[in-house]
Amino acid sequence: DWEDGMYLCFRSAQQSVRVFVDGEQIYEYDTSGSRRFGKSTPSAWNFVLVPSGAAGKRVSIETTSPYQQSSGKLNMVFYGEFSAVELYVINQRLPQFIISIALVVLSLILFLASFCLLKSREMRHILHSLSFFILLVGVWVYGESKMPHTFMSVRLMESIAVYFALCILPIPYLEYMRCRMSPRHQKGNKVLLFAALANVLASTLLQLFQIKDLIELLPSTHAIIVLTAAYAIFAIWSDRRKGVKIGDRLEVGGLIFLVICIFVELSLFYQSQYNRTGELVPLGLLVYLTMLSISTVRALVRRSAEAAELDRKLQENRVQLLISQIQPHFIYNTLGAIQTYIKKSPDIAYKMVQDFSDYLRMNLQSLTNPGTVSFADELRHVRAYTDIELIRFQNRVQVVYEIETEDFQILPLTV
Repeated sequence: DWEDGMYLCFRSAQQSVRVFVDGEQIYEYDTSGSRRFGKSTPSAWNFVLVPSGAAGKRVSIETTSPYQQSSGKLNMVFYGEFSAVELYVINQRLPQFIISIALVVLSLILFLASFCLLKSREMRHILHSLSFFILLVGVWVYGESKMPHTFMSVRLMESIAVYFALCILPIPYLEYMRCRMSPRHQKGNKVLLFAALANVLASTLLQLFQIKDLIELLPSTHAIIVLTAAYAIFAIWSDRRKGVKIGDRLEVGGLIFLVICIFVELSLFYQSQYNRTGELVPLGLLVYLTMLSISTVRALVRRSAEAAELDRKLQENRVQLLISQIQPHFIYNTLGAIQTYIKKSPDIAYKMVQDFSDYLRMNLQSLTNPGTVSFADELRHVRAYTDIELIRFQNRVQVVYEIETEDFQILPLTV
């Protein structure tokens, strides 16, 4: 029995839709005349107003799609008042939608935390890769939430964004894992990274030239995602067997929870309890990625503190090295010699003052130089010292230089 003001509601999956009442078309959803990209009409919720006087008439729904897995198939149909049907659908999809928003917020928190907690550009890069990966997972979960939309014009862009998010997904994760893996796994990681980049490029070009749709290219994307996950698990397991500590109990606990969620959801799916599926895997992803984020931030903050402590000790060692090179008796003796030669030989005194100032300046510069210096500069430092000693001790000291090359870098004050 049809009542006036009632709606039919169902979700189409890459399908064009037409609804008929006794052979008369009352509704159509088909973007073939307006879409610029893609072969199919984007997936969408269809709310069809049942016309007055439809009682006792036959209602038929026709779905067509360029994809065999979607053509002619119809998902569950809801019937009732618009607000009631929409509210029911929203309540069914709300958990996944909330999880997607939580993932996006988590990615933004990580991105901002990288600037607040870390000074090293390399450590920030690790967090940026992880935050971008979580953002893409959030976009994908949002697409899988299948929430109804008020603005119909965003359907195509949303569909493309979700598929591209899935396509790009392995790239930031592989970059994140590159910073965690031991060097012996870097080659495999690089191969997978190039494969993922090639897949994104090929998918984009095939989509733009309308040769293949992104949905038709999903098998290659799924294959790269599976290979990436398998290689990451293998690398972590292999490194831990070798005694290389990767991850902590928090991360491992999150991963176990995700695996349990996947197992339970697969069990429900194969028991045909479809209405109970679709929530556990996103929840598992949220828990795992949250645990992974906390573990990563904690490890990077610890590494940053260790690097700062090491830098402090290095600075202290440089000061000690400087003190060891400029002993008070050397300063007193040099100044005394300069005083003597001012009256005896002003030219020699002038040369000693110049060498002494060069020597002191280079010693002080070494305190603020965090890197290496050229051997030629270090040699000038040594010559300034030996020239002073040659003047002081005259014929009692002889210095011989046998230098084949000066074109290389060394640490300051090492000669």
